Amino acid sequence: MGGLTTQEKSRLLLDRLLDKVRSLPGVRHASWASAPPLALLAFTDTFRVPSTPVAGSGVSPRANVVRVSPGYAETLGVELLEGRFFEEADGPENEAVAVVSRSLAEAHFGPESPVGQPIQIQGIPRQIVGVLAEVKQEIFRIDGGSHPGTVYLPVEQGPLGTHTLLIRVDGDPELVAEPLRTAFKLTDPDVSLVQVSTLEELLDQFYVGIRVFNAILSGFGLLALLLAALGVYGMLAYSVSRRRREIGLRMAVGAEAHRVVGMVLGEGLKMAVIGLLLGSILTIPVAVLLQSLFQGLSSLEWNSLLFFGAVLLGTTILASASSAAG
Repeated sequence: MGGLTTQEKSRLLLDRLLDKVRSLPGVRHASWASAPPLALLAFTDTFRVPSTPVAGSGVSPRANVVRVSPGYAETLGVELLEGRFFEEADGPENEAVAVVSRSLAEAHFGPESPVGQPIQIQGIPRQIVGVLAEVKQEIFRIDGGSHPGTVYLPVEQGPLGTHTLLIRVDGDPELVAEPLRTAFKLTDPDVSLVQVSTLEELLDQFYVGIRVFNAILSGFGLLALLLAALGVYGMLAYSVSRRRREIGLRMAVGAEAHRVVGMVLGEGLKMAVIGLLLGSILTIPVAVLLQSLFQGLSSLEWNSLLFFGAVLLGTTILASASSAAG
């Protein structure tokens, strides 16, 4: 191996490691990937389809870019919709190829099949050989636009960097962890696994922080609701107290008590409804905007919105009725 370049040595090492992992008991499929699915953020790059004119703004479209090895689709259990996936023959000395996701194919090729069509990405012209069903590459997407789609490139046909080993196993994944570390050590003592975990464990680790953050926000939200309810009650009580002279005069000239209470209650409800409408007009667009910018966020919680509105409305009715009755 003395005459090989560093990149060639790295590729051979990746191949040897992958062969060793695939031979382990319990391992059904294995593949390298430059980024695992459901990462915090995805790497994107511009690309160009020669048959599609560049948009009027002159800005090239972007797509997620993932370098993978043969067996990626089988490892994740993703359906190959058209053509073929990468093969061992797709090496650096052969024709540069790519596989695209369904969303990218539909957006840039329409009803026409992209298989056999050219695509240029990272400055290299490639031929599309297959279309893969969607794989969610990122938890959050800070762009606000439609899904950019994904372009898959062979690990063998590009510069090597940090890679994630994806494995599909039969049975308990924990039973494969130690043989996996041993296989790496026997193949090359200088190579070690940084972390061994299932996809569910990675997601749980990420969402622990989200759950804590949500709990803190929920606490602040309830505190804000309490302060708002107290503020509404105090404001209405003060407003009614300033009108005691007016209310007394109305009662003196023959106004019935229930009509006075109804008048105060109606004015309070009018203020409450206006406030709730203004709050909803501001809240709903902001929630929708945040959901479009951060694609991992859940949809607007209508139950929470209705609960907050009901509490404030109930506070208004209670404050108006009790102040008027007093």
